Amino acid sequence: MVNAKLKKKFTKEQLELARRYESCWNYHFNELSKQIQMEIIENPEGRHSQSFTKKVIEEAEKKSE
Repeated sequence: MVNAKLKKKFTKEQLELARRYESCWNYHFNELSKQIQMEIIENPEGRHSQSFTKKVIEEAEKKSE
């Protein structure tokens, strides 16, 4: 019950940035081949995952400017 009282509320800016990240992630993930998609899911710290994450972050933050 203590955790229920400490529930954090997010600002509009934080929610908008989260939506942008999710949108970019979904768009780029669906463009990848099934093999690369499986590699990202199975190995979230692998080289494909790292380059994919970097690409998503750059695009999402570019949209916010």
